[in-house]
Amino acid sequence: AAGFENQITDIDGVIRAEDRLFDYLEDTYGKPVDILRETPFTLVLDKTQAEPLGLREGQIVRGEIDLVWMLEDGACVLVDYKSYPHFDSDLNAPQVREHYAGYAPQLALYSYALQSAGYRVTDGLIYYPVQGRIIRIKSKTFRKEPVPVYNSEVRNIDSWKITTIVS
Repeated sequence: AAGFENQITDIDGVIRAEDRLFDYLEDTYGKPVDILRETPFTLVLDKTQAEPLGLREGQIVRGEIDLVWMLEDGACVLVDYKSYPHFDSDLNAPQVREHYAGYAPQLALYSYALQSAGYRVTDGLIYYPVQGRIIRIKSKTFRKEPVPVYNSEVRNIDSWKITTIVS
C-alpha cells in the first residue's frame, strides 16, 4: 500500500467511520450475535453458481469477505469495503453506478460461499468509509427466506439503495 499513509491522515476519522457503520448495521438489521472480519473462503462452484457469472462449473474461487454481520438463526449481512476517488460526483451518474454495480458478481460469490457454509445471506452492502456511503445491492442471490435457491440472473442488480451515514 505504497503511499496509503498519505491518504489516511485522520485515524480518529477511520474509527468514527467504523462506528457509524456498526450503528447503521445495528439500527437496520439488529444487534449481531457475532461479527466476522476478513473471513477467508474457498468455494468450488456448482453449475447453478458458475453459469450466471460466466465461470466454469468446478472452478475454485478463493477470497476474503471483509465483514459478516451475523444475526440469529443463521442469517447474515455481508459488507464489502471499497474506495472510489470520485464519489463527490452524482451518485446516479453512469460511471458511479457502473462502479458499484460492477461488484454485484463479487457479492454473489461471497453469498454463495456463506450459503455453502449454512448461512442465509439477507443483504449485501458495499461500504465506502471515506465518503460515509453504503450501497445496498439487492440481488436474487440474497434470501430473506431460508431457501438455498440460486437465480440465473445474478449479473443484474435488481435494485440498490444509497445511504449516507456521514453527518
